[in-house]
Amino acid sequence: MSGSVRLRPPTTALDRRVVTVWRVNWALVFGPPIGTLVLLGLLIPPARFWLLAPAVVLAVVAVPFLTVLPLWWYRVHRWEVTDDAVYVRAGYFWQEWRIAPAHGDHSGDTG
Repeated sequence: MSGSVRLRPPTTALDRRVVTVWRVNWALVFGPPIGTLVLLGLLIPPARFWLLAPAVVLAVVAVPFLTVLPLWWYRVHRWEVTDDAVYVRAGYFWQEWRIAPAHGDHSGDTG
């Protein structure tokens, strides 16, 4: 490879099912603590407010992680394979580009 390579955004999107995977992952992160706090809040009346208030706060924080953010991440994550390199653009809040050079000499390949 000689000369310079012109960078451009990668063109291939991830499989759309990844949005569901991300949502399930975040539901597994937020669900157990919220469920535990709600259950304890219902079972321990004197501590109800002090258990249900954090459950509500966690639920409010969880909403964007389960709705908007997976869609945003899906729009941001891209990849592409060219003769020169493998390009990946990823990142949740800050985008990061990664480039792995592809070496064209496969003379030693056996299969």
